[in-house]
Amino acid sequence: MPSTKVLTPLQLRFVDHYMTNGGNATQAYRDAGYTASNEQTANTGGSKLVRSAKISGEIARRKAGELKRQASRAERVNVSEDWLVTQYLDTITGAKQDGQWSTVKGCIDSIGKLTGFMVDRKELRLDGQVDHQLRTMETGELLEALQSVRTDTIEGEFRKLGDGS
Repeated sequence: MPSTKVLTPLQLRFVDHYMTNGGNATQAYRDAGYTASNEQTANTGGSKLVRSAKISGEIARRKAGELKRQASRAERVNVSEDWLVTQYLDTITGAKQDGQWSTVKGCIDSIGKLTGFMVDRKELRLDGQVDHQLRTMETGELLEALQSVRTDTIEGEFRKLGDGS
């Protein structure tokens, strides 16, 4: 796993802010303490930092750790995709009876995202960014990052909603 010791304190602050602000590199650049004379300089600086092998490796390592923690938490509290969909469907039923149409729409959107029928634009942008980050990582860093997130395969039955199976 890439060591955070190779990052400077300023770079570590950048990664911290990047991880907590939803992946906004420009804002993280400013919040970490880098100086920029204008917005374009901050945008360019943040973009360069995110593309650097060391920083993108640290971001990937932290995101992998967060995904692992989320999966562990979901397992502990017995949350599954079926349970979530059932909760959304119950909420839709109640919201329809009360005329809360924005709640109905929100639940439908959430089910669509959960099942993969709808993809948030932000997720699409992130996938391209991660792909770029992986391409810029050195082989050793990539292998270390993959080893740090290695988990057993999740087994189970999967089906699409609405196909009757």
